[in-house]
Amino acid sequence: MLALDTFRTVGDRWGVGNCLSVLAETNVMRGDLRKAVPLMKEAIALLEEIGAVEETPFLRTRLAVALSAAGDREAAEAALRETERLCGATGDPIGLAGARHVRGDFARADGDLETARRHYDEAVRLLRSTPAIPQLEATLTTSLGMLAGQEGDAAAARALHDRALALAVKSGDAPVVGHALAGHAALAVHEGDHARAAVILGGAEAVRGFVHDPSVDHRRVADAVRAVLGSVEFSRCRERGRALRRDEVLALASRRT
Repeated sequence: MLALDTFRTVGDRWGVGNCLSVLAETNVMRGDLRKAVPLMKEAIALLEEIGAVEETPFLRTRLAVALSAAGDREAAEAALRETERLCGATGDPIGLAGARHVRGDFARADGDLETARRHYDEAVRLLRSTPAIPQLEATLTTSLGMLAGQEGDAAAARALHDRALALAVKSGDAPVVGHALAGHAALAVHEGDHARAAVILGGAEAVRGFVHDPSVDHRRVADAVRAVLGSVEFSRCRERGRALRRDEVLALASRRT
């Protein structure tokens, strides 16, 4: 907050915008979307005021995810449309890939797997035209693994989730590693090992450093596990996962049943 107050005092709108985006992400991590969404909107508005529109696509896709998680899908779609418009105007393939990725996630959550596949394929194509970014590749590969699982291709799902976790570890980004671990929890569900899935979800939370994950997949997997184990056993297994070291969580996720 000191940095934000300082930037506000000196009138540095770029600094204020970037501080607000960090505060917004912090609130997403805490699960406080009510605070995160207006912070993101204010950050985007400030960056637009100073002409730094090229810095807003990632923030806009994060806004779309947060809005969807908060139940406002219409506003989320509007945020994605604006992202796509800006990326088209500025020639930003990375930002556009991010928007396509989120569109794929939304379509998959709706059960429209064909549309999801089309958006993901476009995101993959766009990322191939840019220098490798492990975080983006990891999260997209996790989504592809989830899609393969929903399509019933267990072997492809396993291969994709293994690749996603390897990319996430390479990135050194703890939230991305936690997200990839949720994919391995989904694999455990498909294999019928719901207790292991709950432990992995707890481990993912420990690796991320926070409990809340706004992604549709984390909630979907957690709900599926809780429905089988019951709330008490689910909580017990998740707490076991939270107590594991990072290397123990990774080993558990990589274990074949």
